[in-house]
Amino acid sequence: MTIHLALLLHLYQPPWQRKDVLDRIVNNCYRDIIEYNGPGIDLNINYSLIELLRNNRYEDVLTGFALKNRGCEITNSAAYHPIIPLILQLNGGERVIQHQIDLNREGLREIGISTKGFFPPELAIDERTLEFLQRKAEWVLVDSICYDAVNQGTIPYNYIALYGRLPVFFRSRNWSNEFTLGMPGRRDFDLRNYANRLKSGVRNWFGDDGYIILAFDGETFGEQVGQYRSRLKEFVGRISEQGIKIVRISDLLKFYSERKKVQISPGSWSTDMSDISRGFYYPLWLDNNDMHRRWYEGVKRIVDAINSNGKNPELHKLLNSCIPWWISMGNNDFYKEWMNQVGRFM
Repeated sequence: MTIHLALLLHLYQPPWQRKDVLDRIVNNCYRDIIEYNGPGIDLNINYSLIELLRNNRYEDVLTGFALKNRGCEITNSAAYHPIIPLILQLNGGERVIQHQIDLNREGLREIGISTKGFFPPELAIDERTLEFLQRKAEWVLVDSICYDAVNQGTIPYNYIALYGRLPVFFRSRNWSNEFTLGMPGRRDFDLRNYANRLKSGVRNWFGDDGYIILAFDGETFGEQVGQYRSRLKEFVGRISEQGIKIVRISDLLKFYSERKKVQISPGSWSTDMSDISRGFYYPLWLDNNDMHRRWYEGVKRIVDAINSNGKNPELHKLLNSCIPWWISMGNNDFYKEWMNQVGRFM
């Protein structure tokens, strides 16, 4: 009997990221990730970041990511990090998302990276998105709240969930957020203690036979949490010391043969139960406020323009999720700049 743990790190920067900020993140975080040489993990690297690194001459980092593909697995996604369910609701949205998925896969392939599985930006999901991904992905990652909201018991740990024929894996929100939010909030950066508590918590959950998935921003290591800088190898090592076997998400398909269909609620990794109960499944991007509605009206115009004028990459970049996120944080400056850019194409 074995406890398996899969770790996915999400790496993304918006297409308009400033060079000084990118330089800092590369040195605080990305170099540590490409130097990691432990058990295979999963990475989600959006094409938006690949393009930024290439334009800023970080060829060594691109080469490092490609080399990581030899032991780690890298997921596909949508190139410029749109909230997929919100785009698919619009006329012509499917063509837009299909192009971004194709661009992401081919853009990574150009630098020697093959992809497996699918990471929806912000883990934003709904049934329409899952239907759309049925023949486009080997599996998809979803946040545990999308299970908890409509099912009894805990997220799957000894079988693989299915939506139709699509394998669905659920991120443990509890243990992922404990590392990225809970511990830093308490000024607790003891990785050995985290691993001990994780092992104890998992044993109370399902004993010594099952799996758990952690997923969070790769920038947690050094950029978002300075005390975690250069500690990815230690993080994985402390978990391995507990007798937990580190695997890639795709490996779980081989280790767990049972499949069960489950219900899945719309949601994201920033959605809580109160958001679901009031019907606002993506609250940091489209909540009940005027600024978000104005942003979404702009998105509709962009999608119409893409479908009318072709696959203009600058229009696709404008669909990134960061503008409404900043609105939710109380900063409208990026929205104003974004609207000026939208106006150039309309």
